[in-house]
Amino acid sequence: MEWLRVCLVVVLAVKSAAGFGIVESRVKNNGALEGQSVELFCAVDNYYEWCTFRRPDGKMCDFEWKRDVWNLTLLECKDFEGRFAFTGSYDNYECGLKLYGVGLEDAGNWTCELESYIRGAARGDGARAKRVLAVSVEAITTTTTTTTTTTTTTTTALSTTRVHTKEVDSGSDDADEESRGADGAGRDGEGGDGEESSSAVFVVVITLLILIAGLLIVIFGLHYKRKLPPQLYTLFSRTNWKQVAGNEEQPVNDEEDKKSHPSIVKNGSSNGSVKNKPIELGPVGESAALDPTLMTVTWTTDEKSDIVKDNKLIEEESHYENAEEKKINED
Repeated sequence: MEWLRVCLVVVLAVKSAAGFGIVESRVKNNGALEGQSVELFCAVDNYYEWCTFRRPDGKMCDFEWKRDVWNLTLLECKDFEGRFAFTGSYDNYECGLKLYGVGLEDAGNWTCELESYIRGAARGDGARAKRVLAVSVEAITTTTTTTTTTTTTTTTALSTTRVHTKEVDSGSDDADEESRGADGAGRDGEGGDGEESSSAVFVVVITLLILIAGLLIVIFGLHYKRKLPPQLYTLFSRTNWKQVAGNEEQPVNDEEDKKSHPSIVKNGSSNGSVKNKPIELGPVGESAALDPTLMTVTWTTDEKSDIVKDNKLIEEESHYENAEEKKINED
């Protein structure tokens, strides 16, 4: 019986070898940059039991199809742990390996090796198919620019000149100096703008004060010369102001005074009568008979106190008495 089993295995192996081979192989995203992904793929013309992808340095990922779980299982791939995945369809006889985050060490000639499935046989009993897959990975180039700046500083003290030379081997110091210079220039510009605005405000304030002072001086001068219009006084007080003295431009209105104060004595008469009686002078002689009613002066005013008008009435009364005495003396 043992001899029959061995013969059966040999027959199946020969049959499998006659019809087992790789029909398709490729490297997807070949020539990727460092850090990108690359996919290796092989397909055969029949069912396989083992599939192995091997890197040039011997590190590999090994897969086996198991009947008891009826699925493809992972045997070994610890060298690429965390950055690989199986791709392809077993029912379509496909086996694939996708690598993530490839590096320069992943470049080179990989091998894809598959062994046909033989029920009850051990590894190595079935037919094998092998293909070489060339994988290339491009390095990321980093351009580093080094700028050398020479700064010369001249210091003069007591007619002695010393020249110090300092070499800077990186562009960072130069960039820092430029940034500090730009910041300083910005601050200087802001300071200049602030000073200009403050000086402009100061000039405007001084100009307004000068205009206000000039206007007050003009108004005071016009008031002193009695040339301000009467309407102006009513703007600042509810009391009606009156002119204290007449002039050619604003004469005193006697008619208004006569209507307001009919008993005022002016120029030797009290508007023609006193208590509806005519005023008669006494006979000519050394003495004169004066009507005692003319010695009493009464008036009314709308103002609390009008000193100027009071003085004028006194002057008119004195003038009237002097005129009467002079006339009596002449007679």
